[in-house]
Amino acid sequence: MMTAAARDIRASGARADAGFTVIEVVVAALLLAISALAILGLVDSASRSNYRAQQSQVVSDRLQQEMEVVKQLPYAQVALTAAPAPSNDPTSPNSRVSGAQFNVDRTGAASNWNLVYNGGHSNETGGALPTCSADPAKCGKVDPGPTPFQSGNVKGQIYRYVVWEPQASCSNCAHQASSDSYNGQQVEWFKHVVVAITLAQTASGGMAAAVARRTTPQSHGLSGSPTRRATCPAASQCQPIT
Repeated sequence: MMTAAARDIRASGARADAGFTVIEVVVAALLLAISALAILGLVDSASRSNYRAQQSQVVSDRLQQEMEVVKQLPYAQVALTAAPAPSNDPTSPNSRVSGAQFNVDRTGAASNWNLVYNGGHSNETGGALPTCSADPAKCGKVDPGPTPFQSGNVKGQIYRYVVWEPQASCSNCAHQASSDSYNGQQVEWFKHVVVAITLAQTASGGMAAAVARRTTPQSHGLSGSPTRRATCPAASQCQPIT
């Protein structure tokens, strides 16, 4: 005759042999799914961060290349081949173009300067810049773009601008007698180059972005650039050109 203790032992053994219950399996599956989602999230975040770092490096290298190309040009050729077309797209750098002027302030604050382009106005002389048909050796060679580019899986477009800006801190620096005035007085004018790059939006986290770098070409020893002072330590050292 089976005792009560023996029946309890057999019943316990039967439950152990039955394995996991449905609820236990479901809970385990949920835990595995949550863990997998967390890991995937970390992998995706790391992938986006790596891609952004790659974008930054590509943009930095491309900007440097663009500036090196400009620095190899004779000073007279640091001008746009044509005026860039204005754009109504706020994500486009050309949205900062207004007529023959370009707003160098990326924040949107008004800081518009005349564009330097073939046949356009020269603030430096007060006259007009040459065209390539009139003087091929002295016409602008800078293509305003946009020029598409791709490096690996990073791609976008390059926009180029050249503007006249005054040396406003010096009211008696050497300048041509016919140069344009600024704030009621004649000043020295510089050509400033702006390169803007927009990146294409991608599924890997690359958002459309614009980056700009500016330089003053004649401060980098361009061939044929005017020999002028950036400041006027003494009036006798900075007499206007006659």
